[in-house]
Amino acid sequence: MKTILVFSGAAGYGHVRAAQALCAAAQRWFPELHCSHIDTGTLVPGLLRWVAADSYSPLAVMPWLFDSIYKLTDATYNTRGGRVLRRWGHARCLKGIAAAVAVHQPDAIICTHYLAAELLAALHARGTECPPVWIHLTDCDAHAVWVQDHIAGYFAPSACVVERLVRHGVERARIHLNGTPIMPAFSMLPDRAVCARELGIDPARPTMLVMGGARGAGDLAGMARSIAVRAPQAQVLVLAGRNEQARQQVMHACAELMPRVVALGYTENVERVMACGDVLVSKAGGVTCAESMAMGLPMVIVPHIAGHELSNALVLEAAGAAQRPHRVGDVPAAAAALLAAPQQLQQMRAAAARLARPYAARDALAVVTG
Repeated sequence: MKTILVFSGAAGYGHVRAAQALCAAAQRWFPELHCSHIDTGTLVPGLLRWVAADSYSPLAVMPWLFDSIYKLTDATYNTRGGRVLRRWGHARCLKGIAAAVAVHQPDAIICTHYLAAELLAALHARGTECPPVWIHLTDCDAHAVWVQDHIAGYFAPSACVVERLVRHGVERARIHLNGTPIMPAFSMLPDRAVCARELGIDPARPTMLVMGGARGAGDLAGMARSIAVRAPQAQVLVLAGRNEQARQQVMHACAELMPRVVALGYTENVERVMACGDVLVSKAGGVTCAESMAMGLPMVIVPHIAGHELSNALVLEAAGAAQRPHRVGDVPAAAAALLAAPQQLQQMRAAAARLARPYAARDALAVVTG
């Protein structure tokens, strides 16, 4: 039995979800394959874990600062100063990831977060024998941190990522365009009526889905209320993730609009919630966008942090699968207007379906296992 070890990182949770999707795809389509998942953040010291992963949440609420850091690190990653800083960090991190590889003894490794790829490349450079390492990007951008030496190949979510990797010096033959890994459940569209009954809502009524990611980020209460007021014909489903406080805030702010507004917590079956939606209001996380496209679900994108989320938003907007208001305050009106324009909504559904790559995880494993 072959063994695949998947390394993720907790920044934004999408990297973790992509790794989980790869392991679920192995279980679904490759019964002879054993797939294990490790969060790289558990293997490195606290300060470096904060820099690589935990800093994402506080920086995400300061878009200007995140944008500056994203561009600066992209430009300086391969400068002399960048290399010195990385060597300092590697000296404090390699022991943990080397031990994990030694324990699992995988036949191949897939990294859905850049930190693991960087550390494994450093191990290889120091003469440590490693199995083939593959990198699976999860967004429509390729920051310089993703490009490492001693990598067997890259998996790209979109054509623009392929071109960006080529500009970084990666040979085109080593890049596979397959999409972003999402759970196998997205390969079969659930029945809307059945899913709606599970949630206690009307399957025939126009439905707006508002998501704040696993952390329930953003003003979900204000967004849900504004949309419900502007679209009185619609019901509003809010996914607050693991943020119970945010879910309670939605219920309190929309109390007089119940049962037209429904606030839900975290679910492992997000595809069944998405099946009930006509429009998704969310930030442009890579996995969220991929899941939405697989469901043929048009998006109204909440103004985003720059960098990778901007790239995701631009790709969907250019394809006609999403709208991108420039101010948060414009989102409810845009979402309500879209829901009231059935012809435009149908065109956007078709555009989303054209972008769908529900078998990305399966296709990546097929390449890795050869």
